[in-house]
Amino acid sequence: STQSTGEQVKGVRYPVERFLGSSPALKDPVNNDLFYCVLYLAPGDYHLFHSPCSWTVDKVIHFPGTLMSVNPSVCKIVRNILVLNERVLLSGSWKHGYFSYTAVGATNVGSIRIDFLKDSADAIQTNKGFLSFTKDTEILLEPQQDLSRGEMVGGFNFGSTIVLMFEAPKSFTFNLETDETIRLGNPLGEIPTEDTEDPVMEDLRDTIDAVVKTISEPTDQIKKLGDEMIEHIIDSTEFGGDKMD
Repeated sequence: STQSTGEQVKGVRYPVERFLGSSPALKDPVNNDLFYCVLYLAPGDYHLFHSPCSWTVDKVIHFPGTLMSVNPSVCKIVRNILVLNERVLLSGSWKHGYFSYTAVGATNVGSIRIDFLKDSADAIQTNKGFLSFTKDTEILLEPQQDLSRGEMVGGFNFGSTIVLMFEAPKSFTFNLETDETIRLGNPLGEIPTEDTEDPVMEDLRDTIDAVVKTISEPTDQIKKLGDEMIEHIIDSTEFGGDKMD
């Protein structure tokens, strides 16, 4: 079969199965696709990393490796840096299926901290040397670890790279352009939803209709007032598709 690839920088690809340690199993391969996003943290950037959505981690894998620079200019020359470099993979699922979150080490950035493991006997040992080709360490989490959107996951001692790979409906779109600078809280993408009325609005409309039937005021005036109330509530409340920050 043809091996899946991701892009470490524009025009330079790497094998997904080698990066993740296995082939990702999609929950709904008919209606969903596998999406990916590479987030580069320059030395002067914020060095902590947060969860972009609510999801559940069931497995952590530490892949020892080299610690080459992940600067985009270097990634254009050296292929497979994201596969060769030391990294810590968190894998699990979100409401649309498969989800993975990988912190990749780099030059002077061998120390990768995962907050929910730091006080555990399973705490991983990173930064063992530039050519630390020891065996991969796989940790199956019991119980599984729930992460909420915006929650801190861990940090680097210096800038490096985060790679997201996740399953989502084919209608998912990124809100980012290549090389765009993003900040904590900026939406990465969204999944459009059908233009249907929210259940809360439906209940409110049903209540207004019931009131109209039991009072003596002209029904057209009451319904007009009710519709204006609903429009006001909709205008002042955020409704829309699923978002990933």
